[in-house]
Amino acid sequence: MVDVNKRLKVDRSLEIWRRAEESIYLGVQTMSKSPKAHAFGAFPIYIDHGKDAHIFDVDGNEYIDYVCSFGPIILGHGYPRIVEAVKKQLERGVLFSLSNENEVILAEEMIDSIPCAEMVRFLKTGAEATTAAVRLARAYTGRDKILHCGYHGWNDWYAATYRKSEKGVPKALEDLIFSFKFNDINSLKALIDREGPDVAGIIITPLSGAEPTKEFLEGAKKLAHDNGSLLIFDEMFTGFRLAMGGAQERYGVIPDIATFAKAMANGFPISAIASRKDIFANCSELSISSTYAGEILSLVAGIETIRELREKKVQEYTGEYGERLMEGLKEISCSTSMPLQVVGAPQLPYLNFDVDKEVYEDVWTLYLQEMAKRGVLVRRKMYMYITYTHSEADLKKTLDAAEGALLVVDKALKNGDIKSYLQTVAPSEPSYLSISR
Repeated sequence: MVDVNKRLKVDRSLEIWRRAEESIYLGVQTMSKSPKAHAFGAFPIYIDHGKDAHIFDVDGNEYIDYVCSFGPIILGHGYPRIVEAVKKQLERGVLFSLSNENEVILAEEMIDSIPCAEMVRFLKTGAEATTAAVRLARAYTGRDKILHCGYHGWNDWYAATYRKSEKGVPKALEDLIFSFKFNDINSLKALIDREGPDVAGIIITPLSGAEPTKEFLEGAKKLAHDNGSLLIFDEMFTGFRLAMGGAQERYGVIPDIATFAKAMANGFPISAIASRKDIFANCSELSISSTYAGEILSLVAGIETIRELREKKVQEYTGEYGERLMEGLKEISCSTSMPLQVVGAPQLPYLNFDVDKEVYEDVWTLYLQEMAKRGVLVRRKMYMYITYTHSEADLKKTLDAAEGALLVVDKALKNGDIKSYLQTVAPSEPSYLSISR
């Protein structure tokens, strides 16, 4: 039984954070890891190690992990097959001045798995891959404008959609990218009607909390092709997780180009663009090149991950686990009278709270706090990532933790004093931020 008044011990995390604020710009390498986005002072900041579906923070706390490095971990932390393959390659070399056969082997594995893939090209990050896909579409069509739905990374071509809040992005790029709404084919059609002759590609994240309708994806493909544009699926979240062939296999709509990263190598840094041969062939002079794209440890990890996913039918396992998790969360939500929304694909459950905007962020902070206190790590307004090593015991503990956490949130809302339940502390401001003021 969890003592609801007891504070999670995160002293060591906070001590390291104070050092990071002074030595690392904004304290983190990706803003998704910012402790200010979680429950500062009542939530872990630094992880020491992981094993299977569990992670252990620097203060000695253990958690069932549903953040999974924001998607890359699909088999489990320290998964033996991947570890052994990487160790073996490490003794042979990491990066050479000529190519390595593992590039070809991984390419062949991806082509065997992904419906749209006749050829692939490797990079390192998701942002690189989506940027390469957009450049490929522009080169193939000879057009400049992009229509998008979803999140596609930090690079300028996409950041131009929110340039007013993002310094350093050229204003001129605003006229080259336009947003439309998920599952709203009419919002896309309106853009095509307005920008049509200049549209090179339509890029979609094919899962956006809720699942897409087939009409939406099929409609997007038809609008793209009728307009002479290319359809791009950003499969960073969905690739190798919803199915071996990603969202395009699950939903039966095949794009012209697709991008992958995250789950394709169980945490090792690699990404890819996949497309038809004729699209690549028409862009033979296109410059997409990276020294580290041929880094062999990640290639080997990708090969063994894909083979393990296929051999163990991992998506079937995570889908069945996810269905039970979603059903359990819905039942708990009803029993506690908490307005918790549980949507998405079984392999990627998505949670959100339907509460007044005045208390929305505090509700999430309290939920994260109470789940962490009960040994379960989840993220604010994001998917719960399921791995092959999440167990029956993990499922039971997760649902028990969710019930306890939701009861606390429900009580706080009914009492009308949710802030009094928060055990967070106000984050300090790094000293260097005062330099420019």
